[in-house]
Amino acid sequence: MSYSAAETIPPQLIQDALQRVVGSRDFMNSERKRRFLKFVVMEALAGHAGRIKAYTIAVDVFDRDPSFDPATDPVVRIEAGRLRRCLEHYYLTEGAMDPIQITIPKGGYVPQFIVTEGTALTVPKEINPAINQAKAAAVPALAVAVSSNPTLEPSRLRLMKRSHPLAGILSLSVVLIIALLWGATLLLQTWISENVWTTAVQGPSLMVLPFSNDSGNPAEDIFANGMTEEVIGELIRFRNVLVFGADTSFRYRTEPALRDAVPDVRIDYVLKGSISRVGSQIQVNVALLHAADNHYLWSDRFRQEFSPGNMIDLRHDIAMQVARVLAQPHGVIHNEEFRNTAGHPSESYWR
Repeated sequence: MSYSAAETIPPQLIQDALQRVVGSRDFMNSERKRRFLKFVVMEALAGHAGRIKAYTIAVDVFDRDPSFDPATDPVVRIEAGRLRRCLEHYYLTEGAMDPIQITIPKGGYVPQFIVTEGTALTVPKEINPAINQAKAAAVPALAVAVSSNPTLEPSRLRLMKRSHPLAGILSLSVVLIIALLWGATLLLQTWISENVWTTAVQGPSLMVLPFSNDSGNPAEDIFANGMTEEVIGELIRFRNVLVFGADTSFRYRTEPALRDAVPDVRIDYVLKGSISRVGSQIQVNVALLHAADNHYLWSDRFRQEFSPGNMIDLRHDIAMQVARVLAQPHGVIHNEEFRNTAGHPSESYWR
């Protein structure tokens, strides 16, 4: 059944929904996402929605120092975006039949809980006597926004009960508008991809080549490809560098191939990397080159213990380190651009 905003969901059923999510394939390999989701859900159940803010999440979930400043460190916002995408994917696959969905609407971190249309909830017998008491402290089920994914089947749209016939017409209008906006977004993304970059972004351009898998194990191609996407994702956060998207990198794979396809393209820097295994550890080698002469400007390697359980977090941490070294103010690229402007020769940074 579907709950209105005035009705409540027994907390035990929300905790059961949480356990299903954190035990799924989408969350098994990321302790960070499990901790994030558990924290916001349990705080909401405890009636502490006011504590669910970027600062408390950073300190309590990501172990940041009490001096953490959300205005200068976007880690919570970035991880929240990843968490939302994982939840969306889960409810499209493993959790398609779950009676309760957990969502984290954009613009905040307080979760919402939705009982899906046509679902008959089965409350465990052991909590039946406490239902009346639990309802007093239970979390209201809030209306769910219609998904903007146009491929979603009509049966998957989680709509709340309608109190007026016009609500159906309005809901359909909203779906059509969102579908049109989604289509326009896809067209814009395609245009940008085909034209390689948008002239609204200023600064030097950087192409990240797909990381090579030198481990000898084809199964680790997934890690190498994910490493490429993570590095691009972190670099894009810095507005002083124009970074080609992952679609461009995987489509052309090399700088000459991109130049052949788009003769007028400007490529100032190239970042290349590789992964290899050293016992139980994985090593990621990264190097930044001048595109004009393949002169090495910076190189570093990162070696950490590797397991399927820490794969996603490991990639993310390495990508953040690489992006900060290269693209932050007074980073490698900024300093190189300054030297070029001043007419000084390039320097190489090796670690």
